[in-house]
Amino acid sequence: MPAMEKSMKERYSDLLEVIRIMTLNLETDKVLDYIAESVAKLAQARDSSLILIDDETNQFYFRAVYGQNSDKIKYVNFDINKGIAGWVVKERKPLLVEDVATDARFNKSVDIKTGFKTKSIICVPLEIKGKIIGVLEALNSENEKAFTNEQFELLLAFSRQAAIAIDNSKLYTEAINENVYLHKELDERYRIISSSKRLNDVLETARNAAASDSTILITGESGTGKELVARDIHNYSPRCRKPFVVVNCASLSEELLESELFGHEKGAFTGAHIAKLGKLAIADKGTTFLDEIGELKLPLQAKLLRVLQEQTFERVGGTETINADIRFICATNRDLMAMVEAGEFRSDLYYRLNVIPITMPPLRERREEIPDLARFFINRYCIKTGQKVKTISEKSLLGLMEYRWPGNVRELENIIERSVVLERTGEIHPQKFLPETKNAPADTPETLNDEEPESKGYRDLVKDKKKEIIMSVLASVNGNQSRAAKLLKVQPSYLSRLIGELDIKNIRAF
Repeated sequence: MPAMEKSMKERYSDLLEVIRIMTLNLETDKVLDYIAESVAKLAQARDSSLILIDDETNQFYFRAVYGQNSDKIKYVNFDINKGIAGWVVKERKPLLVEDVATDARFNKSVDIKTGFKTKSIICVPLEIKGKIIGVLEALNSENEKAFTNEQFELLLAFSRQAAIAIDNSKLYTEAINENVYLHKELDERYRIISSSKRLNDVLETARNAAASDSTILITGESGTGKELVARDIHNYSPRCRKPFVVVNCASLSEELLESELFGHEKGAFTGAHIAKLGKLAIADKGTTFLDEIGELKLPLQAKLLRVLQEQTFERVGGTETINADIRFICATNRDLMAMVEAGEFRSDLYYRLNVIPITMPPLRERREEIPDLARFFINRYCIKTGQKVKTISEKSLLGLMEYRWPGNVRELENIIERSVVLERTGEIHPQKFLPETKNAPADTPETLNDEEPESKGYRDLVKDKKKEIIMSVLASVNGNQSRAAKLLKVQPSYLSRLIGELDIKNIRAF
């Protein structure tokens, strides 16, 4: 009796060790092969197999095998309704057969194909989330002893853990495949189409700067691709495997933005029911992209300056100092230097941010990219909407290249998406969706002013252009300076100062 008890202890010890090793691996093929091998080890069997059900053909197939007949049995399929395995699946019950010669359920066809002479079988079902996916089999030949009830119970216990391991490996594989898919989607979504010297020069500067931790300030009009370049810098940097965290400084109120950036402690303010980790903490060892940095209010500017200088901060309502190893990339479509002059942006913060300046050229200054961009977006939205890839005529491309694109690449993408969705023929004509009031020949340097460029200096030309833009916007809102400031995305006080400096008189819409 003590010897038998010791033997059982050893067997269950083997079972626990098998389960431990099995759970350490998540690769499907390795898990399945190990399960088949473990069945033979635990049952002290000559051969063993993991048989799964092919839902499409409604047949059994040997997914993993172990023993002397493994090579012969790999490609054998058989009817799900036949044999001992068929009975186990149908009845959802495990089965021990000491001598198959006395059991009418035994299917001899597999033995005939493999040359194996089966004597005894243990067959247990594999059930995952209420569904039988197959069976585990341990087999001994005519020259070996029949399996015992102890071995049967051991395999029954093992089968439950094996089913969990198979399900986990399936989930792991799906997660890996989903991760690969998402990476491809992200790569495609944030891909930069660059066929102009202007943009290539920008990308060369950005990638040269990527290796350092220097702060970068990306300026340019809305829709020019500032975030794409920021992501490109992160991807080329030593921090590429760490988080890239985006914070839009214009999307939240000052109080919420502070909590978003720095996090907060429980009870720090009304509604702070739990502590929150801020974006800066999440971005540790990675990159933080502060979009629309020009919208940051002065109090938060001071706190951000401290982070840049000391690489530390505290959560809202907290006293613990948190270290922050973060590379900052900022972007704005506003004139920060003018804001500094107007007292709306801290000069010390500006110079901290503007270590490496990058200016994104507007689309109208890199028109040669429009055909490639158009075709890229056509392909993207045909795939997204499940349509066959459509074409675009040279005439349509010419129409797109003549447009001024105040919304830049983002506007072009929206126009292409609209055209792909609404036009049902194989050829699209996105130029017909352009705003008629703006669909005029593109501005050129020669048309910026009636005078010859040589007759005025650079500052005077810029001043005239500013005056022209402000007068046009004021006219569109019947002279309402508050509404004009919103359209121009500047502070009303700054606009008022510009109106005085540029000697703009009261304007009313015609």
